[in-house]
Amino acid sequence: MPSVPLWASAVVTALVGALVGSFLNVVVYRVPQRLSIVSPGSFCPSCRRELAWWENVPVLAWLALRGRCRTCKAPIAPRYPLVEAGNAAMWAVIDVAGGGRQVVIPLCILSSTVVTIWLIELDGHRAPRSIGAVGTALAVAATAVSTLAMGHGPLAGVLIGTAGGIVAYLVLVAVDRSASTWAFHGRTALLPAGPLLGALPLAAALAGAATIVVATGGAALAGAVASRAGAPTGYRAGGDLAPGDAVGCGGACTACGSAGACATPSSEGLANRRLPDLGVLAGAVILGGCVAVAAAVAVPPTSWP
Repeated sequence: MPSVPLWASAVVTALVGALVGSFLNVVVYRVPQRLSIVSPGSFCPSCRRELAWWENVPVLAWLALRGRCRTCKAPIAPRYPLVEAGNAAMWAVIDVAGGGRQVVIPLCILSSTVVTIWLIELDGHRAPRSIGAVGTALAVAATAVSTLAMGHGPLAGVLIGTAGGIVAYLVLVAVDRSASTWAFHGRTALLPAGPLLGALPLAAALAGAATIVVATGGAALAGAVASRAGAPTGYRAGGDLAPGDAVGCGGACTACGSAGACATPSSEGLANRRLPDLGVLAGAVILGGCVAVAAAVAVPPTSWP
């Protein structure tokens, strides 16, 4: 059976990555609002009109519509095509780094899972555990099928990495059990981070893990320094309201019946709320993944699982 040229494999992978990127936009928008990701089909957030099939073509549709809804002319955020194009580029790079091996399939799934978590966190929501769990499960299943079909593969490393990611996540949950604190913002990304590193050669996995630890520690240190400089009134160092704390509203809102003080964050507080640790763990995992993939390219092909 003739082998497919690497450039052709990368092009096909990029096209699939763009389609998956379009789906990621749906997940990022709907999941925090507890909407179904299946039904209805894609729609304009402003006029709620369901989009035609050609309006869902990644990147090209946004360019053809000049970034506006065809019906109500409301602007379409440029983040949509950027996510589609970015996911396509990420998948193509992973495919080239992996030499077109089947191991790139779980790597692509896990990378997109981490990016999805990061985008949800950037929007100010907590990424549900289900996103990390589903992405990790799909990657493990893909690795198992590939290993069984080829007779070799990174299944053992992926399983070990999955266990490590779960343990790391549970440790942070045990340390921070408060439903209101953001001290470990983006920790859900640790679930797919484990198998992602486990699928790579050992040297690349160690480089990625070290980067994640250093980046997370650096961000935590920066957040601690920023907190000593002072936080908005009524907020803890991590940027959240402390239980029972009050923020004076001067009777300007209705949440407290115009009593003049309530536990509703002021607009200024919301603006400054999560700046020190915005998506810190998810961002660290993305950085660590980039370092790991780059290191994987540098190692001999024979060292790949």
